[in-house]
Amino acid sequence: MIFRGVITILLLCLMAPVAALADTPLYEELNEELNEELGKELDKEWDKELARVKQRRLQLYTPREVEVAEGLFARLFAGDAEAAQGAAAQLGLSLRSLDIPLPDDSAQNQMLSMWLLSADQRGGGQGIYLIPRQPGGPLHAVQVPHRRSDRLTETLALQWLQTGLPVTLAFNSVGRKQFDLAHEPDTLFVAFARAYAAAFPQGRVLQLHGFSVDKRKTEQGRSAEIILSAGSRWPGRLIQEQWACLQALEAGAKLYPWHVAELGGTRNSSGQALRAIGFEGFSHLEMSRQFRQRWHDDPALGREVWRCIN
Repeated sequence: MIFRGVITILLLCLMAPVAALADTPLYEELNEELNEELGKELDKEWDKELARVKQRRLQLYTPREVEVAEGLFARLFAGDAEAAQGAAAQLGLSLRSLDIPLPDDSAQNQMLSMWLLSADQRGGGQGIYLIPRQPGGPLHAVQVPHRRSDRLTETLALQWLQTGLPVTLAFNSVGRKQFDLAHEPDTLFVAFARAYAAAFPQGRVLQLHGFSVDKRKTEQGRSAEIILSAGSRWPGRLIQEQWACLQALEAGAKLYPWHVAELGGTRNSSGQALRAIGFEGFSHLEMSRQFRQRWHDDPALGREVWRCIN
């Protein structure tokens, strides 16, 4: 069943009513980007996951278990899936393979073989992860911690995957009010980021976020289309170069904290963990609704964003 794992998303929302989860414009947009058959499969899997909401199972990990998860990701990045299977079972995770058909105009023009890691029947909330089985070179990591509330961010990340770019992806699997992978410290999200940094020390970890212009506290925030940061109060050389490139695409691109004093991602758990081990390739990209829509409607713009970040 093509790509079914991508939407095996464990919606274990402990507080939200089931009816609220039925409003999923994100999946309507995914259906537009993928073929009709795949759209039907998305709907089927979505219905199955709605039924699991009532089970209210959220899986939490100890710091020691997060270390085991980091080893799991390290084995996957190294291509050692057999060893990774044991760690996955120990952590209550499901590791399986899937093939994604790439479009005719993609960089590879073939099937993209991926590993998909997600929770098994025992629980969830720690996200879902897509890792190429044979990357054939350096990867760049993209994290989407708020895929439902930050509308279109999942679609944009999958757009990169569908065009055959060398990317490994991480998504949240419950609402941010239930378990926020952008801020919780002991998570698979953090383990994924640290393992990636160890495997690809010159690589990039990009987090995609969305913001509402109307909710900004400052005039600088309200006039921004993009807010880029390193997740810290000091933008190093790499993040400055990324911002200069993005500004050429979008005049409203601003660099935290030089041009705007909000949405800097300074409390982001993955960013903090990566800085602690000396990794300098973390980027926190906040986008307005208008810019996300422009990117969604123009995949060429997405490829330019990729060029700027990488």
